[in-house]
Amino acid sequence: GLFLDDLPNDGGPRMPVDYFFRSLAEARAERAVAILLSGTGSDGSLGLREVKAAGGLAIVQTPETAEYDGMPLNAIATGVIDLVLNIEAMADAIFRYSRHPYVNDESAETLDEAAPDEFRAIINLLRAKTDYDFRSYKKGTLSRRIQRRMSLNHVGSAAGYLEILHNDPEEASRLFRDMLIGVTRFFRDPESWQVLREQAVAKIVADSNSAHDTVRVWVPGCATGEEAFTLAMLFSDEMSRQARRRTVQIFATDLDPESIDTARAGLYPASAVADVSSDRLKEYFNVRDDRFAIKKELRDMTVFAVQNVIGDPPFSNLDMISCRNAMIYLEPDVQKKMVEMFHFVLRDGGYLFLGSSESPGRTRNLFETVSSASVGNGTRPEKAAEPIRTCIRAGDRPGRGQILSWPAARLSRHPEWRAHRQYRRYGAGRAAEQAARGPAEGGCVERAGGRAGAACQAQRPAGCRKDFGGARIG
Repeated sequence: GLFLDDLPNDGGPRMPVDYFFRSLAEARAERAVAILLSGTGSDGSLGLREVKAAGGLAIVQTPETAEYDGMPLNAIATGVIDLVLNIEAMADAIFRYSRHPYVNDESAETLDEAAPDEFRAIINLLRAKTDYDFRSYKKGTLSRRIQRRMSLNHVGSAAGYLEILHNDPEEASRLFRDMLIGVTRFFRDPESWQVLREQAVAKIVADSNSAHDTVRVWVPGCATGEEAFTLAMLFSDEMSRQARRRTVQIFATDLDPESIDTARAGLYPASAVADVSSDRLKEYFNVRDDRFAIKKELRDMTVFAVQNVIGDPPFSNLDMISCRNAMIYLEPDVQKKMVEMFHFVLRDGGYLFLGSSESPGRTRNLFETVSSASVGNGTRPEKAAEPIRTCIRAGDRPGRGQILSWPAARLSRHPEWRAHRQYRRYGAGRAAEQAARGPAEGGCVERAGGRAGAACQAQRPAGCRKDFGGARIG
């Protein structure tokens, strides 16, 4: 059914089409079909992204046939639209989509189970054409993304879609983009951001006894940059509130070069800033025509770079990692390795901020609880209040988000051991930062796939030839 909510009274832009599409995506998933017709402005553009990320179909009217082409053009500019059609052709496209097994097949068997040979061949071909290995992703996620592309190409078999991949050079790129499509926006799940500010950001800013002068934050899987800039706003707000200035470096990375280009531009449509308060809009954005540009203060805090978080060297000596809704697509063993890596590169007492569907899983002993809270979810009767679960020992069902901290006693505090382990295991630790800012100055190639540069010897701290844990690591 349809339910009416009160309009938010935060002074931000009103985006009812985005709000409706977002609700449609949550309720109907792959059965959602969102159509954007003639209109001005950018309302609906972000909602179409959420429909597509949920597995649904995103259709836009051909701008040439629209009385007002603003909304269609802004939606097409997002790069996530499935079909651009005249109104007369939309009914047939929706009918064909609705008849495809991707939408109406109630079988519990996934594509990797129904056609395992073709499934592996598709993943291998995608790797050959995009130079990215998706084998660490959950097979169910991959199957749904492939079946979605099959529905748009009107083929019913994996073998038929494999043939399309061989014959159409652009289809591999489309599938690659569909694999990476995610949902992001400024202050997504605002209650979680409020808890993060109170329980983590405020404490980091207030830490005047820290031995380091720079706050270092990493946002892996940053997509088009909204989350990274949200963190920048929180730190800036908190530094103003405490009248304490600190240098903040936010390293934001993503696998998709086009998303990183968008983030670096820092230019967003009005629909993207609908959840940003009017005070923050005035403080942190400049208006350019009908778009909002990030001001220099926030841009100076953030560095964007293309990175494969699974295989490339991470950043090191971090105060906070915000990794929301990225690990949910990965196999459990890969998730475990990622959390262990996050734990390792965080400073003592550092914070890990996870998404609503993520948890430390089998590595929960590496972190301890910082805070928990309960929040309501509006007035829809089917949405009861659910917790922001930050307790990793008791929480078996994640809620709106998780903030976890690293107990200081978990690993050896020996500075030489820590420094060397970062270089040896992750390719000089700072290799990712150097890649974001410029050429690498050195590092270990042992587990960095040759990406980090010179040998570990050049970066090893003095006295590193000592024995630690019975193993000579010099």
